[in-house]
Amino acid sequence: MKIAYILPSLENRGPIIFTQYLIDELKNNNIEIEVFYFNEAKTNSLNLNVKCRKISKFKKHDFTKFDIVHTTMALPDLYALFFINKNKWICSMHNELIKDVKMSHSKIKSFLIIKLWLSAIKKCREIIVSSNQMKFDYEQLLKNKKINYSVIPYGIYEKKYSEILPDDFNKIDFFKSHSYKIIGSVGLLIPRKGFSQLFSLLEKDEKLALVIIGDGFDRSNLEYEIKEKHLENRVFLPGFRNNSFNYYKYFDIYAHVSYSEGFGLAMLEAMSKKLPIICSNLAIYHDYFTDDDVSFFEPGNEKSLFLAYKKIINNFEKYKFSSYKLFSTMFNVKTMARNHIELYSDFIKSQNS
Repeated sequence: MKIAYILPSLENRGPIIFTQYLIDELKNNNIEIEVFYFNEAKTNSLNLNVKCRKISKFKKHDFTKFDIVHTTMALPDLYALFFINKNKWICSMHNELIKDVKMSHSKIKSFLIIKLWLSAIKKCREIIVSSNQMKFDYEQLLKNKKINYSVIPYGIYEKKYSEILPDDFNKIDFFKSHSYKIIGSVGLLIPRKGFSQLFSLLEKDEKLALVIIGDGFDRSNLEYEIKEKHLENRVFLPGFRNNSFNYYKYFDIYAHVSYSEGFGLAMLEAMSKKLPIICSNLAIYHDYFTDDDVSFFEPGNEKSLFLAYKKIINNFEKYKFSSYKLFSTMFNVKTMARNHIELYSDFIKSQNS
């Protein structure tokens, strides 16, 4: 089996990292893999440990030697619309397309991206999603009965910690030395991620500190709000860190507070290290979590967020245990890879029959 993955870039971002995990495990199953991408990474580039080739987004490349061409994110999906044999094309959707695009772009740009992206994936015969809710949403959105949807949960490796940067350690150690509980979160600093909601927790609990790993265009707005609320001594924004996972050993609680999400990679990593989880009550998670597994809150509701936080504080060991149990039973990378291999095999058979 020969598979080509087309990515927008090799940027260190959630969908690309999930693809990296998948590729690593598929290689262990003797599957031949090659990666194609369009743009150089703006910050840190991932090493996917396979042959990676940069191609033009405007020129057709020869993919005839591959059994499957698997695309991820908008640019690759648009490329596939024009240049990929539809009998070979599978795409993965990692987001709530319309909601995510509208929260990340201007009105005019959002309209164009949504229109183009939908026109592309309407032509795809096999779409992979991470939850039954996403499957339902795309069925309603695309209204094309010829599309087959496969629900495959994400999987990650359980990794070992290594050291963080000394200056970062000193800042976090300051929190620890003052007996602060630390809430941590990771992601792009964009409005959709909802990080500013967490400031309300610090206003309600003076023994709480916050660390958010990541960078993005909303950073200046977050810094302004931190200063306005006089939280400079209890909030740390170190910026992008290539191995953000290593900071989790200093967190007491992990907060996943997005208004919209395909699935939170960082949250799964936090589960793998037994961190209790505060989680946005998004429909995509209802296939996998209950309020006994993670502490749900309604995004945009400060009271709901505080109650979710207090629920963890009052049931700390329970949520640590349930967090790791979720990871170990549902989000194993070997299971994710096995499900993809079965899908790929069935897809190839169906196209050849």
